[in-house]
Amino acid sequence: MPEHNPNQSTPRDGDHGHHSHSQHHHHRRTYESSQLKNNNRFSKKRRKMISNVLFISLSIVAALIMIAVIWLYTVE
Repeated sequence: MPEHNPNQSTPRDGDHGHHSHSQHHHHRRTYESSQLKNNNRFSKKRRKMISNVLFISLSIVAALIMIAVIWLYTVE
């Protein structure tokens, strides 16, 4: 009895020539998985960068407001 090769083109007994679901999509899942990991990693970096930019921007706005309030109360 020859050994079973999952990549063979002839169907096995009872297989009817169909691949099982996991064999059929194996490479696609691997690709989608690595693509998802890359998207998540870039997403994290993008969120961190946006967070830093917003923090700096809002800190500058807060400092300007404080300077304006101090200036209004000290100038007569």
